[in-house]
Amino acid sequence: MTEATKKRPAPWSDVENWSLCSLYAAMSLRAVNGMEYNKAEMIRQARGQGLGTIDAEPSPDYPLSYRSRASIEAKLMNLTAVLLDLGLTTYSMERHGYKALSNYQASLKETAQKYWHLQLEEMEKSA
Repeated sequence: MTEATKKRPAPWSDVENWSLCSLYAAMSLRAVNGMEYNKAEMIRQARGQGLGTIDAEPSPDYPLSYRSRASIEAKLMNLTAVLLDLGLTTYSMERHGYKALSNYQASLKETAQKYWHLQLEEMEKSA
């Protein structure tokens, strides 16, 4: 086993991708509505570190706690590319610091399609 192989993280799970979509949607909602938000703090909270703990242990209660902040930031940029490819430009965070990185995994696109489909259904029901 090479050194690079040992350090390679596991592929993102559907649960992690879903949590990422939820985080992205929360940021997008705030940006679209002109609300103040702190991306770094929101990422810390999504990782289970929002309670004053910087180096909290990974926890199944916080699926993104197993990922580094840099990994989450890169995946958020992948999600921007997914949303642009899906034509969901209203929700894109491209103008808010998450430029599109188009080298995303098919599993992220599949999860994002499901996530935003459910979100749009909920919005239609409440309209």
